[in-house]
Amino acid sequence: MRNIHKYLLVILVIHGFIYPLTAQSTINSTEFIQQYISVVNSDNNGTPLTDNFKAAWLDELEFRTRTRDFDINQQRYTLRFKPSTKKIRDAQTNLSNLLEKEFLVKKAALGNSLLVLAYKDWLELVRLKKKIAIQENLLVIYGDIEKVLLKLSQYQKLNVKDFLAVKRSITSATIDIQSSKKSIADYLTDTAVNDLDLLSIEDIRSNLAEINLSDQSSISNQQELIKQAVLDAEMELEIAEQQRLLDFFQVQYDGPHTDGLQERVSIGASINIPISSKRNLKMQELELEQLLLSEETRVDHILQRDKANRRKIKLERLLDHYELTQAQLRVQQEEAFKILSKMTQEEGVTPLLLLYHKVEEEKQALDLLKIESDIYDAYMDYLDDSEQLYVVPFRNFLVAND
Repeated sequence: MRNIHKYLLVILVIHGFIYPLTAQSTINSTEFIQQYISVVNSDNNGTPLTDNFKAAWLDELEFRTRTRDFDINQQRYTLRFKPSTKKIRDAQTNLSNLLEKEFLVKKAALGNSLLVLAYKDWLELVRLKKKIAIQENLLVIYGDIEKVLLKLSQYQKLNVKDFLAVKRSITSATIDIQSSKKSIADYLTDTAVNDLDLLSIEDIRSNLAEINLSDQSSISNQQELIKQAVLDAEMELEIAEQQRLLDFFQVQYDGPHTDGLQERVSIGASINIPISSKRNLKMQELELEQLLLSEETRVDHILQRDKANRRKIKLERLLDHYELTQAQLRVQQEEAFKILSKMTQEEGVTPLLLLYHKVEEEKQALDLLKIESDIYDAYMDYLDDSEQLYVVPFRNFLVAND
């Protein structure tokens, strides 16, 4: 996956889609995802399809010559050609058109994979932005704790254990912040992430209730239909081939010779008699392929629906877990704040208790951020499996009420 990201980033740089703007510039999810879509569209415009197929009137044309006893004066010439029929030409043209459509459908599916990647990359940027904000808050709090410990050391013995622990925490938070900023810089240059329009967890639950698995896009259906159509076209071409009456026609010239009677032109032809077991076997093979494709399509529908349902159940459980965790943390913080408020009113109590409580709150925020990230990822997976992401025209599923 990292290789895919590196490759995509190179493409974005080449196409000028990485934002080399001022420090005040921002980018939202729609603009970010549109960059990925632009890469796909620009590649489509720059990749011409094969030349249009034109069915020939002759399937084969052969010119043969041979000599007798290496005597050039007794050369024999044969011109053999295999004429096509209207049915064969029509079947070949139809198959060519379907193969081109199959190519376009498969290419569109690859573009959809890139769209999923765009969504997940944006969610990763949002996660990193929120994580940086929390880590910066922690860094400030750790700095305050360090100052308080040093101030207290003027009146009592320095608690070396607590002092070293807060120094380690400062180092760890600093490293996390630098690492997260470096990860963002891999995607964006001097550009801030604007996630103000990001849909909330509550919006995800509302959207989940509105999604109907029966209202899937035509991506899978198109792939299945085109496969079936190609197989049908191959069978039509095979039938047309078997119905060909004239296999080939040839003209042969024997000469020149010293004997004028031997100098002659002969005409030959070959007629097909449809009793070949090899041809019957080919038809049976195509019929079995049709049956297998039909069964594969039926099973794929069942598996895809089951996979989407499992994704939905996982997402619902994550949403419940998030709401439960959020409620419990809110109660804990309220109770802790009441206790700390009473304790801080007592004489001789240092602000360390309140600072350590703030540290705990920020750590809880990191825990909630982890659950939030899991929810957004599961939401994207569900939209992917249910094929909701690929609607045309483009719809940004990360924007509330879009």
